[in-house]
Amino acid sequence: MPGKFFPALVAGLTPTRLTGYRVNPAESDVIVISRYVWNMELGAALHASLHLLEIGLRNRLDSVLTLRDGATWFDDPLIVVEPSAQTAVADAKARLLKDGKVVSPPGVIATLDFGFWTSLFNRAYEQGPGRPVGHKSLWPSLLPSVARGRSRGQLAGRFNELRKLRNRVFHYEPIWKAMSGKPLRQLHQELIETIGWIDADLARLAVLVDEFPLVLAAGFDWYKERLLLLDV
Repeated sequence: MPGKFFPALVAGLTPTRLTGYRVNPAESDVIVISRYVWNMELGAALHASLHLLEIGLRNRLDSVLTLRDGATWFDDPLIVVEPSAQTAVADAKARLLKDGKVVSPPGVIATLDFGFWTSLFNRAYEQGPGRPVGHKSLWPSLLPSVARGRSRGQLAGRFNELRKLRNRVFHYEPIWKAMSGKPLRQLHQELIETIGWIDADLARLAVLVDEFPLVLAAGFDWYKERLLLLDV
């Protein structure tokens, strides 16, 4: 007879949270929870490559902009032109001060979140009419130093999709289904590819440590069999 393990898990996780893992109302709690656990493992398996993407992107952008404009480039409103990005810089400095840390260029760079870095590929940072007088555009002049052979628009689209994936992973949301009309397998392939656009060596490291293909191939049935062993 079924034990108390799965009802206890449903209570602990809450039926509301498990709704996103139920394909149809007739599915048993065993299947839904197995899919939930599989989703957790998929997120964990993506973490290393998402880490390398974020670190690689921010370090590449910072090094290129520091070379051109100096270590405090993020304080220049003619570079960081969008109000939301300027607010992000101010918030990063405030967090450093709140934590009793020195407000320094390395500290600010490390504190700025992924959304700030991806926003630097918005159209506002591209050379063109309607920009502020003296605007120090990023694109297309810096493209060869950041991601040779890619356009700003291509990078903006790709980073936006991966930012959404990253946010879902980091906020413990369902990722096992397709996102942005793409299967998770394709998003993972594009994640590795995009790391390579920024830094080929980081992409090689990502392939070495990335266990996502194994977890994806296992499916939720692999976890169901092991969860059933706990239902005693």
